[in-house]
Amino acid sequence: MNRFQDFLSQIKHDLHHHSLQVFWAKYQKVLMAVGVTIILFIGLGVYTATQLFGVPSNQQDLIAKDSELLDTALALENDVSTGSSVTSEESIASLEESTAKTATSVIVSSSVSSQPVTWYVDVKGAVRVPQVVPVTEGMRIHDAIALAGGLTPDADQAQVNLAQLVTDQMVIYVPKTGEEVQASVTSLVEATQSTQTSSDGANASISGKDEAQKININTADANELQNLSGIGEKRAADIIQYREINGPFETIDDLDKVSGIGEKTMENLRDFIVVK
Repeated sequence: MNRFQDFLSQIKHDLHHHSLQVFWAKYQKVLMAVGVTIILFIGLGVYTATQLFGVPSNQQDLIAKDSELLDTALALENDVSTGSSVTSEESIASLEESTAKTATSVIVSSSVSSQPVTWYVDVKGAVRVPQVVPVTEGMRIHDAIALAGGLTPDADQAQVNLAQLVTDQMVIYVPKTGEEVQASVTSLVEATQSTQTSSDGANASISGKDEAQKININTADANELQNLSGIGEKRAADIIQYREINGPFETIDDLDKVSGIGEKTMENLRDFIVVK
């Protein structure tokens, strides 16, 4: 410990009593080794930050930059050990540039991923400032009302679910005490509140409708089977006979096990049959 303190004192003395050129010539290897160590820690810190907080879509780019940063640092360390001052200075400049680029990428990625999406809801009725207010996902009706100035003294809170989550383009109507809400207003509010649920279930409804129109080859009789393209009276009888002997079809593809039904027929039937 005393030796280290003496060494630091010597460095301080030389720094004050010698020119920078002399000081650099005397302590060049020491200063460059310290610089390399600091830059290595910066690179490892940036790498750790990208692993913990980096955006998945940009993660591979950040890891590649960190790898380049560490490679440059190792090359610089090798230059110091071999005493090549010109190459070391070039490596330091390259390493500093790589560090700056990597740090900038982390900052930009974090800011993009944390930026919330803005929605707008229409707050009407017994509020102090009826207006369209900006909201974000996760906010509730009482937050939107607060942005509209809050409730008026004659507002009937019992008719409003203040804890409900808001959705984009939502209409929030707060009636006054004793007010009979018009049917048109009620329908508008209910429609906006159910928009999200309806849109989420739209695809499922369409899919369910298509499934209902398909013919279940495990329960269909001969007449139903003959409604399928390429299935006549004989093929329908063969399908029913196969079910009676082998049991119900487990998958649609099992239908090609029936005599006379080939690959081309299967392709024509696939979108019109179902197995239940």
